[in-house]
Amino acid sequence: MGRIAEYAILRFVPEAHRGELINVGLVVFRDSRLDVRLFLHAAVFKAIGVSPTSLDWVSAYLREIDDPSAEPNQRWERLSKIPSIVLSEPGWLMADSDEQYEIRIQRIREDYIDRPKLPMKRKKSSSLVRELRTVFREYHVMGKDTSDLLDHKVVPNVPVGPSGKLQIDFVVKNGIYHATETADFRSAHDVGTAELKEAALAAITLQCAREQLGHYGVQCYFVYSASVIIETAINPALQIAERSVDRMFNIESGDQRRDYFDLMLSATGSPSLFNSN
Repeated sequence: MGRIAEYAILRFVPEAHRGELINVGLVVFRDSRLDVRLFLHAAVFKAIGVSPTSLDWVSAYLREIDDPSAEPNQRWERLSKIPSIVLSEPGWLMADSDEQYEIRIQRIREDYIDRPKLPMKRKKSSSLVRELRTVFREYHVMGKDTSDLLDHKVVPNVPVGPSGKLQIDFVVKNGIYHATETADFRSAHDVGTAELKEAALAAITLQCAREQLGHYGVQCYFVYSASVIIETAINPALQIAERSVDRMFNIESGDQRRDYFDLMLSATGSPSLFNSN
């Protein structure tokens, strides 16, 4: 082969009025033909109440309307007019052999189409994470895995980023995603390397959440725990996290604690933690 080829991710729109997209495959604009690959995960389709067989027509139809003699951008435009299917912006891949080509296809599948499983090794829980889990469990809104997002549960350790290598501490979905990263600074005495790294990792993880889930809408929260004195000392770390979040909450503050749980519980459809009724 020894050349560059353009490709696009195929995204299925199960219900146009909801605006939700599911990555279901990809097309590669090869010179002689259109290479169509569909990767339909039965569990995902079951969750949205649609049969994977509803897309049986896609591969043949895409190849039928494609014109290999046209420029890649013209071919992309033709395929973009199909109902229920949306094409991503074109990307490119380079391969020197058929074997390398298949490796590139597999890598694209892993990064953009397959739904990553939670790693066996979970993110180490801090005291703050355990405290938040306890509250969510008391309100019966704590989920176990990403399938519980469909039921508006708070799901821990949701994988994001390249091949799902990063994990968001808590995610709940209700119309949009609400993503929370945490940092427990209660034992910090000043801002050191550990505090800066923790804040930077939280910022990077939330940025990956925006990139991966952004077409649905994402609100990012940074929840930390620190006394008034420590909060002043770790301000440089907080400034790092602040760049990637919509709101920050110090759980040691009664008002901020109330605001955070009000927000998350509202997203699950539960009453306020501080409801006086």
